[in-house]
Amino acid sequence: MHDHNLTLPDWYAAVIKKNLQEIIPLTRYLVADAFFSKKGFVHNMMAMGLQLVCKLRDDADLLYLSDKSKPGKRGRPSTYAGKVDPLNINPEYFHEVENDKGIKAESAKVYSKSLQRNILLVVEKFNLKGKMIYRLLFSTDLEQSPMDVIDIYHTCFQIEFGFRDARHILKTRLIFILIQL
Repeated sequence: MHDHNLTLPDWYAAVIKKNLQEIIPLTRYLVADAFFSKKGFVHNMMAMGLQLVCKLRDDADLLYLSDKSKPGKRGRPSTYAGKVDPLNINPEYFHEVENDKGIKAESAKVYSKSLQRNILLVVEKFNLKGKMIYRLLFSTDLEQSPMDVIDIYHTCFQIEFGFRDARHILKTRLIFILIQL
């Protein structure tokens, strides 16, 4: 298959696979934004032995995992126990976590319909201009600490801001040098 026939997530997966021998000694976690929260990309990363920490779309279709059997009823017990509403989460399934920076979130193991797998979901809630908003982060590593998910995701994008700021400073200094010439 030629590069021009690949979707962007498939192309990135191919690049990661090509460089896997250099990546694995450094980390088993890959961080990506919501664009990469696609079944094929997640499957490819896990097949390579990598775990993904990623953001989900706000409209992600998530289900609570049922741990209750149906007493006195015939048939297989229910696998799922209803749809997850990030603004009205069920405290029977979620537990609150907080890091040393005061960031609070709630986490649970849930099923993602689009990824077709169980994930560790971390819901960060923010009050922005009087309106409650949320960010859905997830990890394919079900045993990972929810605070690690937040810290890894935030750190990745702090690095991105550093690159952006460095480019801006470099452009400003280059313009200043050109003006002095």
